[in-house]
Amino acid sequence: MVRTLGSFVRLSLSAHALVFLISFSVSALSFAEETSAPDVRLVIDISGSMKKNDPQNLRIPAVNLLTELVPDGSEAGVWTFGQWVNNLVRFQVVDDAWRAMAKEKAKEINSVALRTNIGAALEKASENLEAGQQYPNTHFILLTDGMVDIDKEPAKNTAERERILGPVLARIAQTGA
Repeated sequence: MVRTLGSFVRLSLSAHALVFLISFSVSALSFAEETSAPDVRLVIDISGSMKKNDPQNLRIPAVNLLTELVPDGSEAGVWTFGQWVNNLVRFQVVDDAWRAMAKEKAKEINSVALRTNIGAALEKASENLEAGQQYPNTHFILLTDGMVDIDKEPAKNTAERERILGPVLARIAQTGA
């Protein structure tokens, strides 16, 4: 299920906020339907604004913690984004080898990217969700400060924010994710 608060909320990540976010996200896995293994897509902002909003780079320990909490046999992947979207950890079945790779790749998470293309990141992380199919055990965890920054023109950023909150999230929600 896609949940929004009606808008992205800017939030400086503190250790307490991060632990709550992860606990909340992972607890949702236990309430998911038991018809299939959980599918977890972790989407992480690496834009320059995160240097200010996550100065301790808590995104790295967040990935490390999540790799331990996602059950064996689940499918999971990690995407990072700024202007461009990168599949940092390939979406595949979770096992000890996947966890080791995810923890190693997490060390590459930083705050050097230009722009913040949340919409493209969500689209890329959800591109294998087929229209008309249901994915009730698919969970997206988005670690971001919520700034939508795809262009120097504020109007383009506002339009992109509306696109994310409208058709992008609606498409994901229609799949039951």
